[in-house]
Amino acid sequence: MESKLSKLDRLKKRKEEIERQLKALEESEKQAARKRETRQKIIVGAAVLAHAAKDAAFAKTLREVLAVAVVEERNRAVIADLLNPMPADKTDTVANVAA
Repeated sequence: MESKLSKLDRLKKRKEEIERQLKALEESEKQAARKRETRQKIIVGAAVLAHAAKDAAFAKTLREVLAVAVVEERNRAVIADLLNPMPADKTDTVANVAA
């Protein structure tokens, strides 16, 4: 007959293994969700820029939104060409970037 101690040890080891598996599965699901969110942002961003390329009023609104929403200097530097309108004789900046 198996001693109570060895059965307890077996069950504890089994519990630890299940907990490791659960943690791995949870991490995998979090990573998949992050990848999906990143992909969504790319798709939405591309659609917004494409629309801005076709609609000057939307491009102006987008510039205004970006000017308020993007506050970190390093991020503003990346989108600087989207924040500043082109001179009147040239096509809208956002439209040029989206094209």
